[in-house]
Amino acid sequence: MKTNIIIPRDYGLFVKGDYGRRFFVSPTRHAIGKLMLESSAQIRERVSRKARRETTSPVRLRKLLYDGIKKREGTDNLVKVHTRNRINGVELYDRVYHAKLRAKSDEEIYYETQLSNPRINDNGGFGYRHSRCDCKDSYWGEVKSTEVFCSHLAAFEIALFEDERGNKSSNENLTGLTKSRLQRYPSMPFDLRKNYDLVTDMLFDFYVEGFTMAQINKKYLDDIELLSDALCNGLKDRKDTVQFGVLRQKEREIKPILAQDTQEYYGAIRQLENRLRGMLLEREFKFDGYGYEFKGHGSELVAKRYRNGFEVISIGVNPYTPPLIIRKHLGEKVSLGNSDEPFQGINIPYLSVDDNTRRKALTKVIIPGESDESQVFVPRVLKRRYAQWKVSVGV
Repeated sequence: MKTNIIIPRDYGLFVKGDYGRRFFVSPTRHAIGKLMLESSAQIRERVSRKARRETTSPVRLRKLLYDGIKKREGTDNLVKVHTRNRINGVELYDRVYHAKLRAKSDEEIYYETQLSNPRINDNGGFGYRHSRCDCKDSYWGEVKSTEVFCSHLAAFEIALFEDERGNKSSNENLTGLTKSRLQRYPSMPFDLRKNYDLVTDMLFDFYVEGFTMAQINKKYLDDIELLSDALCNGLKDRKDTVQFGVLRQKEREIKPILAQDTQEYYGAIRQLENRLRGMLLEREFKFDGYGYEFKGHGSELVAKRYRNGFEVISIGVNPYTPPLIIRKHLGEKVSLGNSDEPFQGINIPYLSVDDNTRRKALTKVIIPGESDESQVFVPRVLKRRYAQWKVSVGV
């Protein structure tokens, strides 16, 4: 039975593209893409540098990394396949690059990938035109009208960027393309060269520590040094052409054999959220993806966002909190390092930072059915849970 509790698959940046498409980029996926292109010697140097920073044994760290990769991917081909065999058959057709990228987990499998050079908008911001990969990671994003930059596309982008900027011949570079066949690649979303050590830490967080991509990116993405200048310009754009956000996966599910009152509770949540969604769509709000509310605090939850101009209404629930309405009136952009405020109380207007748009926001948290702003039928089982929750948080 579904609970309406969203499990974050990743946390990163959504870039608006042509024809209503959205492109999702994730620093952890780009870090893995970078690792895919490195030689054994380059990987040893990466690990040795981390060992020097942490005054520990490089042999021990290298074993931890290789064992972690084998556990995650099912094989250690990611660090054994020669770099020159990672990308094959690169061609340029009508401003779109085509290539076959070797899978991380199986050296016999190649994924068809397509990628066009990004453009820099009039405001200096970042925008993609087209991307595609046949892997499952990219496929499930495409189903939801979002082109997810999987690690294969990230590796392809890094190869094109480095070859276009470098001086190696087609016999030595990563793509095998001559300079005349390499179009100008103006920017990537992340500055991997300047953040060499941070990329290493991401890889160890993912493969050794076992953190999810969402956890890793949430930890590092407030460091604006990680973002390219073009991506920062897109985040500052008044049209919000680049936004932070959550790439969701499945909802958390419960077993139908659980107690009847638990089943009734989650059934009531689904009914309530469906009613609220219908009311918002009638008021011309549009679904605006998923985002964190109260990010980084004990009250953190993943919420469904609906937007109408500069008003955002989010509906969020977590295992400890029944559905809340978070209403925001968005203001000016803030510096990118700012983060959200913790939960402040019910029906108390306060200033916060909207995590997705990085705008100031006049914010109010509302319990459905308990104010003039949220006149909606609330099932009795939910009313009991709200009463218990208010006592537990002292409101």
